[in-house]
Amino acid sequence: LNSALYSLSHLLRYVLSKEQYTSLGQECAFLEDYLKLQKLRFADRLSYKITCTDDLRSIRVPRLLLQPLLENAIIHGIEPSESPCYCHLICEKKQNNLMLTIADNGVGFCQDEFEQKLKEAIAITATPNSAAFRASTREKTSIGIYYVQERLKMWSDKATLQIRRDGELTVAEIAIPLEEISYETSDC
Repeated sequence: LNSALYSLSHLLRYVLSKEQYTSLGQECAFLEDYLKLQKLRFADRLSYKITCTDDLRSIRVPRLLLQPLLENAIIHGIEPSESPCYCHLICEKKQNNLMLTIADNGVGFCQDEFEQKLKEAIAITATPNSAAFRASTREKTSIGIYYVQERLKMWSDKATLQIRRDGELTVAEIAIPLEEISYETSDC
């Protein structure tokens, strides 16, 4: 219980911060707290791992960039599964890119259905005061993906997001050219 309260307090403090950017290390620590709470909820049905080397932890990223992708993995992949599932966040340099990957072996998705939901989310977010927008916040929609794309534009016009099935895995992958990367000036 103490660990859960500690994680929850970290989550709330992080979410309520008015800062637009953070370090990748702080984002990973936030996601670790998020996953600890989900682990309490799902017990043996969820295992997870976060892989981020020390040399990447000071990279400056938009706050809450990865949380919607991780939440999608939990809600759409792991929650509906009756089998034990895992989720893996990998932060790595690959060729000339920083790659941020979230992979899960949950129930997966149909690519056509996903693309249709994303189009609906884009249309809904174009009119944020509409009844459809308010209803979408109560339903499982792809608005989170839309907001991740918008946060990526804040970071770099060269950043990309790809979501795909790869065998038994659902993979959400962000790529940003290393020349677009900046680093936090404070200790992280």
